[in-house]
Amino acid sequence: MSDPKERPVKGRISLHIRGFGFLRTEPGDGGDAGPATAPAASIFLPPPELSGFLAGDLVEATLVAEADGRFSASGLRLLERPRDSLFGIVQAAGKRRRLLPDAEVSNEAWNLEGAGKLAPGTAVVAEIEGRRAVRPKVVPEKELAMTRILARWSLRGAHDALLVAAARRAKASKALRLDLRDVPTLTIDAPVTRDLDDALAVLPVQSDGAIRVLVSIADVDAFVPRGSELDREARARGTSVYLPDRVIPMLPKELSEERASLLPGAERPALTVEMRIDPEGRVRAVDLQQTVIRSDARVSYEEAAAFLDEGREEAVPAELRSTLRWLRAAAGRLSAVRAGRGGLAFVREEARMTFDPGTNEPAAIEARVETSANLLVERLMVAANEAVASWLRERGLPALYRVHDPPDPDRVRSLAAFAANFGFETAFGPELTPRALAAFEDQYSTARSAPAIRAVVQKTLGPARYTAHPAPHFGLG
Repeated sequence: MSDPKERPVKGRISLHIRGFGFLRTEPGDGGDAGPATAPAASIFLPPPELSGFLAGDLVEATLVAEADGRFSASGLRLLERPRDSLFGIVQAAGKRRRLLPDAEVSNEAWNLEGAGKLAPGTAVVAEIEGRRAVRPKVVPEKELAMTRILARWSLRGAHDALLVAAARRAKASKALRLDLRDVPTLTIDAPVTRDLDDALAVLPVQSDGAIRVLVSIADVDAFVPRGSELDREARARGTSVYLPDRVIPMLPKELSEERASLLPGAERPALTVEMRIDPEGRVRAVDLQQTVIRSDARVSYEEAAAFLDEGREEAVPAELRSTLRWLRAAAGRLSAVRAGRGGLAFVREEARMTFDPGTNEPAAIEARVETSANLLVERLMVAANEAVASWLRERGLPALYRVHDPPDPDRVRSLAAFAANFGFETAFGPELTPRALAAFEDQYSTARSAPAIRAVVQKTLGPARYTAHPAPHFGLG
């Protein structure tokens, strides 16, 4: 009979540069224990347990409950390895060569085959075959930093010529679509954005005061047939990736930046959600349609904010000024409801880095400050996501949901103790709620210590995650 304190558990491996690691599990990954008792945790893994494993490996292990209430894991068994290559430095091992990988990917050197006469210290990317690294390719010195990042996160590089050709040949499907080309529509984005994937519009206000907001996204599915080579590659990539000096698009730029992008003056297939937002900020009705739209203008966040906050009409085309004012009214209504729900007002302090084209070294860092237009777009996009999620759930249709679990009680107690050191009283009670979190934020938002407290609050809350099961988003209330 098996020990009741032991049970199988599944999780992903993450590594620390000091050689140890963690088995990261999610709720429901508790094997025979079932989702009700499976801990969502980071379980410590000592270096010997990690021999032969890589960061990101999906493994099954034996989970043991210790007497002090903590968990340990041993006997790792590989279930899935998403990684197919390793970045590392060539080492001499007698007459042979070994590969010392990125310390955040592997905590041991790998046998390297096909290195020939590569000098020790050479940086390479090698393919993985079982427990060996093979067919190494030398990395140019100016590409070292970015190549390490790409390999560390198993990011695919540029699309090959066959996929680019397929993107150029792709034609939009002939699906029946609601024609919205005559509805004044605009995109609001950063000046450096190349793939314009969402657009905003409003329809005439109704007699009951409801604002009808239209949020459209580029209908990439219209260009990418199910099961095609473009579809398979997009599934493998999963998302576009934004790095300081480049964008690695999920689909070739011939689609993402050109034929499917919501460029001004171009007719584009889209998916549009219409939301009727009443005077109290409640979304009273939701409708989803396949549409064809035509963006009238591209407006930057700074231009939209200059118009909304300072009345600088030259920043926005005349035919879109009324649209932008009504979008502001809709976002204001949504903000009122959001304030009542509680949650955290995330403050983003971002920086944009520019690079020297010759050396690929950082040349300058520019601060990016959020404007009222950023908040406007965020409110409308979150509302659109909530509306679509509800629409799908009500119809029993499968979907991915971005959810945020309530924080662990121990972390909440630590947050309360930290806040007390700065002179703030919390009294969260037995369970932290989104409204209690908002009330606490209202205490410290104008204090000099706000940046430090905000950082600890965000660490307490932890990251959101994706799941096929609908659930609340704690941080957003």
